[in-house]
Amino acid sequence: MSERDDILASPISHTKDQVRGAVRELRKEMGEGNRAAASQTICESVLEMGAIERAETVFVYVGYGNEVQTLSLIEKLLEMGKRVCVPKLGNAKGIVKPGAPMKVVELQGMDVLKESDQGILEPRKGKQYPGSPDVTITPCVAATSFGARLGQGGGYYDKYFASIPLTVRVALAFECQILEDLPGGDRDCVVDLVVTEKSIYQRDEVAIDEDDLWEET
Repeated sequence: MSERDDILASPISHTKDQVRGAVRELRKEMGEGNRAAASQTICESVLEMGAIERAETVFVYVGYGNEVQTLSLIEKLLEMGKRVCVPKLGNAKGIVKPGAPMKVVELQGMDVLKESDQGILEPRKGKQYPGSPDVTITPCVAATSFGARLGQGGGYYDKYFASIPLTVRVALAFECQILEDLPGGDRDCVVDLVVTEKSIYQRDEVAIDEDDLWEET
């Protein structure tokens, strides 16, 4: 068994960085065409969710690198008349300073998205959204079918979810990023739903129904 196979077979026995490295390799090996096709399938599944249909405000990340790409999802949400918010780390010139907090900024149109110095599309202008979005769509490096999530390591979304508890948390991932378990810590937040190109995984403790966007069971 290779080192990568060992990590993927027993991720909880390894460090977060080891798991990140192994899953990133898998994601890269999918190839650009397969990732693009899977991203489109995932975005279509998100748009069919009842939570999205009922939502007024959706906070969604802008896909970067080999992540599930979200530009088509963002465009469609805007067309649907949703208030769409996206994350912003860079300043007015697009420079991301160490320790910069993640801001939730209302997106006025696709044309205001510009690359930061890290190559991530962010709005150069727009006001910060002060409320709690109905739905938050987050990226991940890996996830489980029961809602555990492993991010890039910056802790941005863990801090965000700790401060905004009443939002439906949705992580987007390719099926190869779904593992049986993940190494975690006290500050790691779980998500309510994980959407891949093959399935939608729902955390058992949360029910997403037709009457309430978010409900503990």
